[in-house]
Parts: sequence; structure tokens; C-alpha cells
Amino acid sequence: MEHIHDINFQEFSKDPIGTIDRFRWKNEVTPFSNILFPIVCSFGYLALIYGLQIFMKNKKEIKLHGFAMFHNLFLCLLSLLMFLGIVIPMAKYSFPHGLYNIICKPIDSGLVQFSYYIFYLSKVYEFIDTIIQVLRKKSLLFLHVWHHFITLWLVWANLKYDTGCQWVDISANCFVHIVMYFYYFQTERGINPWWKKHITTCQIIQFIVDMSSHLAWHFYDTQGNHNSNYCSGTWATSAFSDFVILSFLGLFIQFFVKAYKKKSSIKKKTN
Repeated sequence: MEHIHDINFQEFSKDPIGTIDRFRWKNEVTPFSNILFPIVCSFGYLALIYGLQIFMKNKKEIKLHGFAMFHNLFLCLLSLLMFLGIVIPMAKYSFPHGLYNIICKPIDSGLVQFSYYIFYLSKVYEFIDTIIQVLRKKSLLFLHVWHHFITLWLVWANLKYDTGCQWVDISANCFVHIVMYFYYFQTERGINPWWKKHITTCQIIQFIVDMSSHLAWHFYDTQGNHNSNYCSGTWATSAFSDFVILSFLGLFIQFFVKAYKKKSSIKKKTN
């Protein structure tokens, strides 16, 4: 099968399934694969949000309920589609190919890689999360800004160097986002689900799962006794991923302790 590396919207509209089936990321060819894209977007993100904070300093908050409701529902549904687009093909692939191949030599084209690509682009769209917070004059945590800034780089690096276990990171993140954005959608509707605390728990579990997949990648890549003597990807990219994931894990645990343990201790005192 001849792979395609660009998305021609005219061809896509005529044959979306065929276009997706033949899709494969190619560095410097696939739109937005050049390093300039994450550079401009990530640093532009920082400039925009801090510029907006200055602009909003003496202004009233902007509610944005209708837009925020649409935004959260859209990301919830998009996350669901990306999750299914990765997990279903990978589940079918795993039975005949085994653990080594799904960590080191997974599917590298078609629906899975197209889902990776949409996930990559969605990281830029998710900057709107921060813009909404700033326009509502809510304080920004370092955790929030760091997460949005560095995740774009994380996904780009893993796509560029084709890290074998990236499907675990992406599908786990999509699963958490299904739950998280549905929660935000409900709060915009005036409903406050009781399970808010468990979203952070899911995020912490996500990073543990991510690290486990990267440890498995390092293990298999070191062994060199399989069909080929390496895993797809580079040690530098995997080390960068390890650093980012561990930073997320530490920051989210810190957030969980501050946000929920203190609340429980206050309740005990009042009782």
C-alpha cells in the first residue's frame, strides 16, 4: 500500500476512510511536522496568556458559559474518537504479535497514526483551556501552564522519532480527557458531579501507566534478542518523555495532597 503523508482535503472529502488507512506521519512533509510549529505555538501560548492576564487586570471577568460548554463537549467527544482509533486496532494487533511488538514495533500507519496526528494538533486547540481561565480571571497554576506548554513538545518528539510505546501515553491521556472534559461540560451546565477528586486520581494512574510502558520500552531495547536489536524510537526521546511524565506525576501528586488532603483535615476539625 502506498502511504500518504499529507492531508489533501479534497481527496479526504471524497474518500475519508481510504485517506486515513493510508496515512503515515513523515517528518518535514506532514503539515505542522516541522519544529517551527511547536516553537511558535508553545512560546506564542506563553506570550498570549501572560499578555491576556495583563490586559484583563482591570477588567471584569468574561463568563463564556456557552462557548465553554461547546469546547468541553467537543474535546470529550474528540478524545473518545481518538481513544477508540488507537485502542481497537492495537487490541487486534496485540493478539498475534505479543507484548514486545506492541511496545517496540506497534502499528505505524493508518487509523492509529492518524489518531496520533489529530491528538498532536488537539494539543494546540487545548490552549483554549487556559484562555478561558484567564478571561474568567481565575489564577493559573504552574502545573496547568507547564502541562499545556510541554505536552505539545512531548507529542511532537515522539511522533518525529516514532517512539514505539507512545500509543500507551496517548490512549491513556485520551481516556482521562474523556472523563475530565465530560466533568467540565457538566459543571458548565450547572451540575457538579461528586467524582471530581477521582479525575486527579485517574491522572496520577495515567502517569504511572505511562512510566511503566517506557520502562518496558527501555527493557526490550536493552535486550536486543528479538527479531531486531532495537525498539522503534530513540533513547534521547524516551528519556525526555520520562522526565516530562515524572514531572507531571510529581506535580499532580502535590496538587492532590494540597487540594484534597487539606479539605479532609478541615472537615475533621469542624466535626
